[in-house]
Amino acid sequence: ENIPVRGKAFLTTIAKDIIRDMLIISQVSGRKIHFMLDPKMMKHQILGPVLKSLGMIRGTESKEDTEPIEKIFKILNQDGDLVGMTPEGKRDREIQVKSMAAIIKFAIAVDAPIIPIAISNEKAKILNIFTGNGIKVTVGTPLHIEKRLNRDKYRSERYELAEDIIKIIDKLGETPEIEGFDS
Repeated sequence: ENIPVRGKAFLTTIAKDIIRDMLIISQVSGRKIHFMLDPKMMKHQILGPVLKSLGMIRGTESKEDTEPIEKIFKILNQDGDLVGMTPEGKRDREIQVKSMAAIIKFAIAVDAPIIPIAISNEKAKILNIFTGNGIKVTVGTPLHIEKRLNRDKYRSERYELAEDIIKIIDKLGETPEIEGFDS
């Protein structure tokens, strides 16, 4: 319900398993979602062409590499599509915050909200008889970012907001204890 039926937005999570999380996010809205991926994945002989056919976009390889950024702007501004960005959970917190701060800059530049998504594993009861592992997807409220945060003098506030968004995703992913399950 928090993902717009029409219009642009960034869907973001901290990915524990990038491929799994992209597949899950791609199913939460019924709309096409484009993802920016590590350039190494997109250059893979077999995986690269498959990912490209699914609407995936190569991430930047350097500060001078603007082609992927231009594609993201086109997808959001001209096509009005959704873009998923999934910084890796395996990386240290500082890199996650830096990645989220970059997503914030994108969101400001194209005037699109950031929608935090948590993907977590949880125990599930099947037919009230069996227990197994399930996947829980929680979509947070869209976050509209103040334009001023794109200015260099507000860099520290942008990084604080990035940290806050990661905390929101972490909080969305918390699973309450369910009666009848043994830990």
